[in-house]
Amino acid sequence: AEPARGGYRRFLGWTCARLPIPRRWEEARALLAPLGRAGAAGEAPSASALNDAVLGAFALEPAEVEALIAWNRRAP
Repeated sequence: AEPARGGYRRFLGWTCARLPIPRRWEEARALLAPLGRAGAAGEAPSASALNDAVLGAFALEPAEVEALIAWNRRAP
């Protein structure tokens, strides 16, 4: 996301349009919706909970995204 004032990030339409949508939407929604509700309530899910939910939603194995997760840990 693009940097925005105050340390926030701005998600532009073209950026969001490029995000993948899980093929098994009903299962993905069941995994991701509770995390969205928790975030909206001000509760921060752990990085582990987020990773597990996204891996499950997209039917991915940890090894398939290992490089991306390592890169994200180094990002400021």
